Amino acid sequence: MPCLRTIGMLCAICWLNASCGLLAQTAMAQEFFNAPKARIAHRQAIERGIELLRGSVDRYPQHRQCFSCHHQAVPLFAMRMAQGENPDEREFVWKNDSDSATHILELTNRSLESDLAKLSHGEELDGRGLTLGYAMWALDVSARDCDRTMDRLIDLALATQREDGRWRIHSHRPPASSSDRMATALVCASLLKHAPDHPKREEMANALCRARWWHLNAPLPSETEDIVGMLWCNYVFDEMDRRNVMTRATDRLPSGYTILDPDIWFLWKKSYLTTEEQARELMISVTQASFRSSDSLWRLQNPDGGWGQRFGDDSDAYATGLSLIVLANTDNDYEVGRVFGQDRYRRAIQWLIDNQLEDGSWYVSSRANPVQEFFDNGDPHDTDQFISIMATGWATAALCNARHGQPKPLQTDLTKP
Repeated sequence: MPCLRTIGMLCAICWLNASCGLLAQTAMAQEFFNAPKARIAHRQAIERGIELLRGSVDRYPQHRQCFSCHHQAVPLFAMRMAQGENPDEREFVWKNDSDSATHILELTNRSLESDLAKLSHGEELDGRGLTLGYAMWALDVSARDCDRTMDRLIDLALATQREDGRWRIHSHRPPASSSDRMATALVCASLLKHAPDHPKREEMANALCRARWWHLNAPLPSETEDIVGMLWCNYVFDEMDRRNVMTRATDRLPSGYTILDPDIWFLWKKSYLTTEEQARELMISVTQASFRSSDSLWRLQNPDGGWGQRFGDDSDAYATGLSLIVLANTDNDYEVGRVFGQDRYRRAIQWLIDNQLEDGSWYVSSRANPVQEFFDNGDPHDTDQFISIMATGWATAALCNARHGQPKPLQTDLTKP
């Protein structure tokens, strides 16, 4: 049996090796991130992406007056990410984007107010839960005062949640419309943000718990969009555990809840799930932990550093940009130096930089059958321009996040400004 002195020496050696490895990673990160050519290329890729998005967003109202995820929600998020935390960094990326963001918000509000006014109780927006989720998310990302529209969207979310707890997509049109989990994550993120101060906080808390139960019982995902939706749901429900959505409630608390209860999910399970269902929830949490973690997405990374829409597919900017944003959001130790010290992050960012086209876009081919009449917004890539603009938004946002090192990029839609 080894003596304590030997064990201590072995522990010291392990600690020294780990420290050296961390120092080596940090040195690699500094070399990569601070190399003049790499930094200039990174900055130029962001500038080209933002410039293209700005032009696309400003042209869109000339052709359509309807809200869309590809020309409003995701470009707005990229512009928000481009601001960064450092005022010196904002100068070269923000420019006139405040005007573009205002135009996006004005169109979004007009479109949603018009569409909502036409709906009867229980009817859904065109695009169903995905349009609803992206609309709520866009208003949250804007950080503007949109309380009236948001209240009506919350009412719609509560009225259109499926019996099993999810919000559904309209049709399977990959890659951008292919996941009920993605729709559910977007809606739940907004509900969680607004629940503490909202008059319908009890209904919202119940809706979040129902969505969480569906999320746990849904089949494990295999495609990138669905895995991203799963990880986003994980994050929202972890946030739900971290802060009690009822902490500001002062009246009309549902039976069994008190203002001091720290765990709404625990109380909901006791009230609504059978003993067998509670046991199944525990078993799922234990046995499927690795399949529901960020490792499930990292396993789909291609050798070239990017992600495809499905296992074995060629890398594209939509899957790569979206994956990087969600992975950054689930990485509790995310920071620029550490990220660029990891080969898998460096290769992904480099893939985006290397595969951006001169016009600032990334080309992605749609796998969806067209259901709407095509119109030319003047963006690159002809009939694939809408998915390519959305991909450009996610890719640009991911590059901005890598440059600024914002540790929780999706937290802009969970935390009130």
